[in-house]
Amino acid sequence: MVAEAGADFVSASGSVTFAPGETIQYVPIEVLGDTDVEAPLLWGEWGLVQFSNPSANAVLNQGFFGAGLFIIFDDD
Repeated sequence: MVAEAGADFVSASGSVTFAPGETIQYVPIEVLGDTDVEAPLLWGEWGLVQFSNPSANAVLNQGFFGAGLFIIFDDD
């Protein structure tokens, strides 16, 4: 099932900053709980986090395509 902003999570925007040598950052996502019975299609509700406007000195992995995946396993 596709997660919906406003129903399953809070839509937000911001910046992700990496220190020199740092290769991992976490993006917090506020989940909105519900008591609906939802089938565990592919282990929960899925959504995308979009990334854009990398700095001019950013070195990106060739596999990076500007999006990340998040999964809400249980929001009851």
